[in-house]
Amino acid sequence: MRKRIKHKGGSDLNKPLVTTPNNNSSVVSSIGNFFNGIFTSIKNNPRYTLITILIILAYLGITFFIEVDTTIEEEASVKCDTFTECGTGQRTVNSRDCINNECDEDTCCIDIPTCDGYSCGTNSQTNSSVECEGESCTHAECCSLLCTTYSNTCGTSQIYVEDNVCSGSPCTQDDCCEDKLTCRSYNNNNQSNPVTCVEGYQFMGGQFCTSSECNESDCCQLVEDSTPIQIQQTCDGYSCGDEYQLKNDASGIVGDSVEQCCDQLCSTIDCGDGYQLKNDASGIVGDSVEQCCVASCSEFNQDACPSGTGINSDAYGDTVELCCLASCSGFNQDECLLGTGINSDVYGDTVELCCLASCSDFNQDECLLGTGINSDVYGDRAELCCQ
Repeated sequence: MRKRIKHKGGSDLNKPLVTTPNNNSSVVSSIGNFFNGIFTSIKNNPRYTLITILIILAYLGITFFIEVDTTIEEEASVKCDTFTECGTGQRTVNSRDCINNECDEDTCCIDIPTCDGYSCGTNSQTNSSVECEGESCTHAECCSLLCTTYSNTCGTSQIYVEDNVCSGSPCTQDDCCEDKLTCRSYNNNNQSNPVTCVEGYQFMGGQFCTSSECNESDCCQLVEDSTPIQIQQTCDGYSCGDEYQLKNDASGIVGDSVEQCCDQLCSTIDCGDGYQLKNDASGIVGDSVEQCCVASCSEFNQDACPSGTGINSDAYGDTVELCCLASCSGFNQDECLLGTGINSDVYGDTVELCCLASCSDFNQDECLLGTGINSDVYGDRAELCCQ
């Protein structure tokens, strides 16, 4: 709306009416001011009308482009990584764009692909149960080489197993070569279906089998055969029993007896008074007190203990760490149970060693003739309580 104002000595002029800005949008206000200025210029300068129209069209085109581009950006900004409602057996494809910023199961979810049905080709095995990471499975995920591709040789005491699955590419000796079985070890591992020899043949436990499945031709020799097969009786697979264990490298030792194939374990040793078996004696090879036993710390040299420590006579060992303990006089009294107390004449670092019952409860009959109970101290034996 415009108001005509009459000026003295001059012609009429059009002057925009002053209005209050619209609070709905600063953009609308700016556009309005822009067009008011344009119309005023056209009114006063008709010759610039064509240029003005071109400017207006350019302005509208740029505004439209910006609005469209912004809309597209906003629509592409929401991805499926925010969607968490895929069903059982499905997976969210995080990289997908949600349509119109609306995420749903059809857009964001796929059935988890597995290698079941994937074709790996020859010399490979399909890992059918593997779940693939992407939207589709890859050869690397689904296929493992078989040892049919292995071209090197195995060791002299090994056999080649072409059906083994390789751990990577290419296949290695560890993948494709296994230690040869002896007839004895095969039977030990297959007690439900062992190799047995018919009458007139004897079982050769130390004979190597020619494959991973031993049979009669590998393990049975004719008793009266004038040209017996060359037998290499090895300790591999020999049963030593609970008190022995197989010697190291048993597969390379020729033998067929405890003496030839087995080492004695320390668990069988009687250590005698003043000694006890070492920890884990059942896993230590040895047949003597020196190898298998440790002496009571009561035999340990007191002079070897650091100042302020003493011998823990209840322990066994031959080192300062095992045998020398600090005096219980430094133990925290608050850790002792009610009714017990510290005896500073003993050594230790635990409640069990340092916190003792009052000697007032000790049996007088255990004291030597001429001694009696000292009820002011704590202890559990005559040496501590009888004075």
